[in-house]
Order: sequence, then C-alpha cells, then structure tokens
Amino acid sequence: MAKSNVRAYKKQKARQASQVSKIHRALVVAGFDTVAKQAAVLGLSRSAAWAFLHQDKRAGPSNMLLKRILLSKLPRSVRAAIHQYIEDKGLGLYGHSDPALRDHRRSFAGISHSASPDDLNEKELEDLMNSLVVKHSIAIHGHKTSVSLEEGFWIELKKIAHARRIRPSELVTRIDRGRQGDLSSAIRLFVLQHSRIEDKQMEVAKARLSTLGAEGRPAS
Repeated sequence: MAKSNVRAYKKQKARQASQVSKIHRALVVAGFDTVAKQAAVLGLSRSAAWAFLHQDKRAGPSNMLLKRILLSKLPRSVRAAIHQYIEDKGLGLYGHSDPALRDHRRSFAGISHSASPDDLNEKELEDLMNSLVVKHSIAIHGHKTSVSLEEGFWIELKKIAHARRIRPSELVTRIDRGRQGDLSSAIRLFVLQHSRIEDKQMEVAKARLSTLGAEGRPAS
C-alpha cells in the first residue's frame, strides 16, 4: 500500500473512531456510564456493546447491529450520534469497499434519521425488524434445516456452545428436544434464560467478593 493510501486509511479510521467516541460520550453524559447500562439501552449483549464502543473490530459495527440499536429507545443525543455515524459511513468517510458501501446505503435507505421506534409506522417498524432476521443453516438429528434468528442471538448461541465445548448443532439439537413452539423462539428463550442466569451468578460473585473484602479490612 502506497504511503498516501496508508495516510488516507489512517485518517478514515481516526474519523470513524472519533464518531464512535462521540456515541460513547453521549451515553455517559446521559447516565449510561457502565458497559451493562450501555448494553441495555443499546439493546445489545455486553460483549457486543463493548466491541462497538471500543472499536474492537476495525471494520466497525455491522449494518445489522446498527439496525438493532435503532430499534432501542435511545436518548436523543445518542440517536443523533449514531445516525451521524451511519451517514458518514454511507459517504465513504470511514473507508470500506464500494460493494460494502452500496450494501450499507441500501440497508438504511428510507430509514428516517430522526425517528425513534415510536415514530415509525407499522410497515416501517416491521421492515426494520424483519431485516434483522437471518436464516442460518444447521443440522439437527442428522438432518439439515434452517432457523430464522437475529444475528445477536446466533452469536450468543455459538458462544454458549463454545463454552460447553460442543458444536452449535448439538446445542440446538438439545434445545429442539425440549422445546414448545417453533425452534427459533425456543432458541431465543434459551439464550435469554442463559443470559439471566449468568447475570445472577455475576451478582452473587460480586456480593461474595464484597463480603470477603469487608472481612479482610481492619476494624476502625
């Protein structure tokens, strides 16, 4: 890569990081000063919120992740900063290839830059929500099938399978055995329940550490 191209690339990525920092600052100013609070208001998992707000991926957040965020009830300043990020990316200010930019522009065409989820009409909201759902191919009981899931649920499902040292298909097979209703809904419910259990375990661990710390301090 020529030196001029390297300089241009670094400038684009610095601009991108600067806009993400503005989003982060807007969240903090609005009172969302921890990763847990930021994840909750953005409608993301804590790991996804951290990756987004700390530029863990050089390419930046995916179009699908940005759409998920737009479905959340955000403070006005945060929503404005995110829309600015979307607009700047569409103008090519953060780099990215021409095909990626075309896909980005198509993804956000017709989405109002000022609307909150409450301001969208029924069709706009349905279109936005449907655009978040992706079909994933997977084998269950030895047979190939597909499940329609939001990318966030699919990522969390794979993380759970990895932590249990099994393949995602094996985890889905287990969910399928005890499910009530359709498989996609059963997977979403499983992931949400797993997340709640993890949060509870984290609270218990923090309380235990706090107690141990208090016991170790000398009496005043």
